[in-house]
Amino acid sequence: MKSRLDARQLMIVDSEVRNQGKNMILAYVLWYFLGILGGHRFYMKKTGSAIA
Repeated sequence: MKSRLDARQLMIVDSEVRNQGKNMILAYVLWYFLGILGGHRFYMKKTGSAIA
């Protein structure tokens, strides 16, 4: 399906994926300071393991 897109459409898709991505450095900072509370798990949208 991706091969059917032109260059402009590929750039739009790429920018959307980057905007929705998570920052791993921030996840590690949250783990360091809020690891006992599961702060990094909430940030990565893993709420089940964050609550556990």
